Amino acid sequence: MSKRGAEDTTAPGNNGLPSKRSRVSRACDQCRIAREKCDGKTPCSSCALSQRACSYTANPKKRGIQPGYIRTLELALTWLFNHSDAESVLNRELSEKGTASVLLQRDSKESNRLHKSWRKSKFCRDVNALLSRGENLEGSARSPSPDSDDQESNAGTSLHLESTALDHTRQTPLTTHPTQGDIAAFHIPEQQGRHQTHYRDRCSEASSDHHGQTISLPSNFWRLFDIYFSYTHSWFPICEKFRVLKLSHSYPEVGLRLRPNMLDSGDHAELWGILALASLQEHCHGANTFGGSASNAKRAYDIAQSLVSDPTSSQIGHARTLLLLSLFHVTRSEPDVAWMSLGRASRIAIALAQQPSQVSKLEHVTSGCVLLDHLVSMQIGRAPYLQLSDIERVGRVEEEGLEEYQPWSGCMKPQHVNSLPRAPALSLSTYNCLVDLVGVMSIIASSTIPASESAAKLDAWKSRLPVQQRQVLSDHLPIAAAPPALLLRTVYCCACIVTLPCRTWVERFLEVLEHIIKQFGRIAMPPIVHCLMGILKRSTAFLADEGLNARLRNLHLGYDFAKSQESNKEGTEDHHNSSLVAIAASGPSQLNSAMELATPESMQPQLHPSHQFGGRVR
Repeated sequence: MSKRGAEDTTAPGNNGLPSKRSRVSRACDQCRIAREKCDGKTPCSSCALSQRACSYTANPKKRGIQPGYIRTLELALTWLFNHSDAESVLNRELSEKGTASVLLQRDSKESNRLHKSWRKSKFCRDVNALLSRGENLEGSARSPSPDSDDQESNAGTSLHLESTALDHTRQTPLTTHPTQGDIAAFHIPEQQGRHQTHYRDRCSEASSDHHGQTISLPSNFWRLFDIYFSYTHSWFPICEKFRVLKLSHSYPEVGLRLRPNMLDSGDHAELWGILALASLQEHCHGANTFGGSASNAKRAYDIAQSLVSDPTSSQIGHARTLLLLSLFHVTRSEPDVAWMSLGRASRIAIALAQQPSQVSKLEHVTSGCVLLDHLVSMQIGRAPYLQLSDIERVGRVEEEGLEEYQPWSGCMKPQHVNSLPRAPALSLSTYNCLVDLVGVMSIIASSTIPASESAAKLDAWKSRLPVQQRQVLSDHLPIAAAPPALLLRTVYCCACIVTLPCRTWVERFLEVLEHIIKQFGRIAMPPIVHCLMGILKRSTAFLADEGLNARLRNLHLGYDFAKSQESNKEGTEDHHNSSLVAIAASGPSQLNSAMELATPESMQPQLHPSHQFGGRVR
């Protein structure tokens, strides 16, 4: 037997079977000269056995393909199949053209062009560069035998769990920073790994309806985008519009396969959260002449919910989705469910804030968490999880961008919208003002300080407002204002009623809501008006005036009917009416004469604390 033939013969392993050969990426100078087998180590086994020097010159250009190259391409194709319709396109190419397909040709002009394009692609260059750097990839790049499928599956699960746990460890503030050795030694106990895997399996089963099939965008998705960006994004700018639109263009006609463990599951969840909220608004407010229905809203909601079902999901897109789903539940008069979603969104935002690379992206989301958390918490009488100080840790929303200077435009009643001046929408600056106002109102509603001190806090907030926002809060209703400015005025009226209930502010509160409906339609009414009505119910006893009572009842019945349209149960509408009855029937008490004054700035300091939340409108 020749020397090379002897080298090719593999030595049997411990189990009597020949061990697999592996191709090394380099050989030492001595083995090259002697034409001996080299294992690529330093020193190699041949040189060590011969007790000679072992040296390596600069790596020559490697022949053939890189170790691990084929497996990398296989994994890349699998990843691509899971994130697009590429697999169905390739299958169609093979089934229609057979052996004449360009994919199976070797020397044709078209196949050469495709191959040349592949060699020039950035992905190909990056793969070659990464594989050429690794000197220890030979062992990990060996093709697995069919018998090792189960072992490899378990190893993959273990690796995924370790990576997930490591991510959570990095999010937790530590007194000491782990070294590279500590990270390498990080290990998940087997029992904990089984629990996490079991939980993942349950989440996967819960959302399996959407995992086994491709999901396409609804036929009216552009209409839903118009509704969302006109009537929600204008006052709640937590999403990046261009990214949402870009992602929507990635959906082919045949649809995409969506899974919670996708790398960009947060982005897709955000997209479907937008569609769910807009579908619900379109359906509930009688604007479903373009194909909207309750089933569309439920389908979009289920898809968005399935993409955030993994409890370890902690992307910024997941936080945005949970905020959108919270608004979905607020619209359906389900504040307790919204409160739970807000809790998870807030914790994701806090965890991401501990990662320096994520801080710059969190301003809008953190402010949104604070805004909704305080409103829903006030509505159901619970303490908020986040405070205004949490915003300072990540920074306030920068008041620069398209949302700030682009004029507002609606999509429902162009004859009214066209009458608005082409003035900047000021969505970002109004957003900051709204978050601060809700924070002040939350402090006032949860404290027992005298009404004069509460009024002083509200007055201090108002004095810090920019000129444009301060004009919105004048005594007279700004007829030409856009919905974001009108919402700021609505919340301000609610804060004044919480501070000191009087007929003047109740009338102004109703006046703004009626103006929004008349000018823009009910679809322009923000979902958080539900929260404001619930806050008024908890904070004061008003509506002794039958005229005001009737106006609010009419407004409430025309707005809060998301559940009544989706359910055939009797008494649903009476349930919504009962909240108004409870407000009107709550016990009256006498107010100090100073409560008749119209503005918080004019309140007198002699008011007693006991008068803060009780009173009858005069």
